[in-house]
Amino acid sequence: MQYFAGIEGGSTNSKLVVLSKAGKILCKKRGGPTNPYLSFPKTVRTISSLVSDAKRELGLDLEKPFGGLGLTLAGIDDEKIYTDMLSHFRALPEIAKQYDLTSDTIGPVETAFGPGHVSVVIISGTGSACRLVTEKGEQYKCGGWGHILADEGSAYHTSVDAIKMVIRREEKNYLENSFTRVFDIEPLRNKMKEYFGIQKCEEIVPIFYHHFEKKRIAGFTKSIADLAFKENDELAKSILRRTGKKLSSLVRGAIEQYKMDHPMPKKLNIIGVGSVWNSWDIVGKSFLEEFQNVNLKFCVLNETAAIGAATSVARKSGVHIPLDRSKLIKVIYEN
Repeated sequence: MQYFAGIEGGSTNSKLVVLSKAGKILCKKRGGPTNPYLSFPKTVRTISSLVSDAKRELGLDLEKPFGGLGLTLAGIDDEKIYTDMLSHFRALPEIAKQYDLTSDTIGPVETAFGPGHVSVVIISGTGSACRLVTEKGEQYKCGGWGHILADEGSAYHTSVDAIKMVIRREEKNYLENSFTRVFDIEPLRNKMKEYFGIQKCEEIVPIFYHHFEKKRIAGFTKSIADLAFKENDELAKSILRRTGKKLSSLVRGAIEQYKMDHPMPKKLNIIGVGSVWNSWDIVGKSFLEEFQNVNLKFCVLNETAAIGAATSVARKSGVHIPLDRSKLIKVIYEN
């Protein structure tokens, strides 16, 4: 039997699936981060380990390659990284016979909608990025430059925005938006101290400059969401609404690029990926305000984008894997 594997990887963790030619999920595995831009050696080790673990679970010979391995990874957009990654695995005949490498924005589109559609993926997890993919596979990019240059609308930048707000209020600094200054800062300040385990604002500095962990800082967004939803805090809600606006700006940027070459599609299929979309009732509604006159469908995945990575490499190998995509997505909004 021929097997096709796919891996969805990012800066936080990775997911592997193995599919049969009939589209049945035979195996699922989880592993560490696989962002080659951050660590090429660690990424290739993790991928090789995931593949070996999957073969063991399936009772396969470790030296027998999969029919194909699809990788949808953060950081793979870099041309040198892409070439080096492909060369590395092609030199390992026991891994797979065929490879398909794409960015972490393409796997979700393939999983949710398949080829042949104008589709948009908007990622908002630890980082953020947007891609619009045409029927022919052309890509229009907005965002995805990393947390120093961009990542607006991500969990990391949402957390940083909130922390800056606390600091500025502490200093009576009028760089804070005049709209948010009317809200009580105390609940957010308390959440920040509780989450980071600090007693005063000055103690946040070493967390950013001496013990920096992007994932840890991004995780504070969950506390902000709890404050908004569980405690009905207006400041927290305003922070999440601003996140929604930033994400809509990324999508609008990709659309504007697309419209320079094509007419606006009759319907826009959007797939949202990442933990920030769990706050849909605030983030999503703010996001949709920018698309009131656009015919669109917004979905999230019920399954990992590794499925799309596997079907894509199978198609590259001449094998069409049938999928019931209606079971792979959850439609949150459609007009």
